[in-house]
Amino acid sequence: MNIFDKVLSLAINTIKKDDLLLYCVTITLMAAKMEQPISPSIQLMINLLSREEQARITKKAVIRCEESILFLLGFDLIFVSPLSFLERYLRLANLHLERELCEKAKSLCIFARVKPQMLKYKHSLIAGACLFIAMAYIYEINESNCNEFLTIWNNSVVAHTGYTLKDFDGCYTELCEILGIKQF
Repeated sequence: MNIFDKVLSLAINTIKKDDLLLYCVTITLMAAKMEQPISPSIQLMINLLSREEQARITKKAVIRCEESILFLLGFDLIFVSPLSFLERYLRLANLHLERELCEKAKSLCIFARVKPQMLKYKHSLIAGACLFIAMAYIYEINESNCNEFLTIWNNSVVAHTGYTLKDFDGCYTELCEILGIKQF
């Protein structure tokens, strides 16, 4: 998803509609190469397409497309996601062993990163907002006990992250609106 988003943001005006399938196949293969221990087969991927689509996509075209994507991205395929920041925040706040909280916050990060409204926020802010929403849900935090956030997101965490609770307000508010939940 990150590769596709990055490519589209850089080349939205140059990619032809007829080439979108080629880009989808190529980027899926590129992502699989980065995530899987065994390099995927271009031909096997093409074979998964319908006969009509197979007629439009060749192995050579995929290789050329991958090359153009690599040049477009400047060979920079390292992408940071909200999950990277979430893991750090959980450790800093000493919450990394809270399995239910970790899973809920992770699910929220995965949900948030595909919402167009969240694209304007830094991944670090999305991670924090997801953590706070997960904490509110798991620990049943509400208006009357919201100081709980201050004990967890303490001065030490602020010093390590550079973020105070106030810094997350915009992202937190918007994510609550997307989820249709009450904020405090």
